[in-house]
Amino acid sequence: MSRHQTDCPVPEGVSFKSLGDVNRLGVGFCADAYAPKNVAGIQSYRAFRMQCLATTLRILDACRPPARSVISVRLKRLDSIRRKITRPDANFRLSTLDDVIGARVICQSVTAVVALSARIKLSPRVHRIKDYIEAPATTGYRGIHHIMRFDQPVSPDRSLTVRFEIQARTYLQHRWAVWSESHGEKAKLGKGDVARQQELRSVAWELAQWEQDNPAREQAELLPYSGVQTVAVCWRPPHGPATRLLFHDDVGGAVSWLNHLETAYSAQRENALLLVGLADHEEIERALRFTHPLYIGARPVDPRLYAPFGSR
Repeated sequence: MSRHQTDCPVPEGVSFKSLGDVNRLGVGFCADAYAPKNVAGIQSYRAFRMQCLATTLRILDACRPPARSVISVRLKRLDSIRRKITRPDANFRLSTLDDVIGARVICQSVTAVVALSARIKLSPRVHRIKDYIEAPATTGYRGIHHIMRFDQPVSPDRSLTVRFEIQARTYLQHRWAVWSESHGEKAKLGKGDVARQQELRSVAWELAQWEQDNPAREQAELLPYSGVQTVAVCWRPPHGPATRLLFHDDVGGAVSWLNHLETAYSAQRENALLLVGLADHEEIERALRFTHPLYIGARPVDPRLYAPFGSR
């Protein structure tokens, strides 16, 4: 067995057999992102990836995330996939997207992020590292992205090499990233209003200087990591209360419900979100307020206001 092979189940009814087939699904979807056939193709590929969720979580757990950290695993939304593939400054294909499944680990300090990254680098599954702490992005973004890979069976005698991403950030780095995203997609990509970009970079630099002077200082009291593998489908309708539906040990059911919401309410499909590792509804609300505040209508603020930075 290859060091990249896993015990993932062999799927049923998959229409693609090669990475070329997968890329053609992506091309069709980007050409017409609302045609039922094209939407179904992308949903089928995401469902295929989710069949190996247990493998993804085992790889993450083997890297021993900090005892206190906020961890979320999410399935990339349809329009996020489309935007990434069609970015004019890149050459992305569906089969090479690193973050169709993405895990984010938010740590209490820079020291904890660096230690976790060192453990991830020892994994035989690691493919490449993007260290935005050592070399921050031009936008000011910081964090360390670890691209992992393994072979996922597509038939009894054939496998496809797939990738997923583990992001490691500090509490303040995450608060800055959420604040940046609140200014819109252009700001996230380092485009748009020049004054706003300068402000984002200036704040990122100030945070980086503080973290450089206080690498081991705990920035927040984060919750203990439980490793719970429950899947939550979150839906924010345009009117009425949001819903959170939990699926215990039923990844297939969760993905099917997500696909249903995206298809039945295509005009609001960005409001559908799938997260992994949440034990109950109270925990979902707490996690969303921290990991996806824009999703629940919370207004991100200048990260310099957060303790301990704001109480220097």
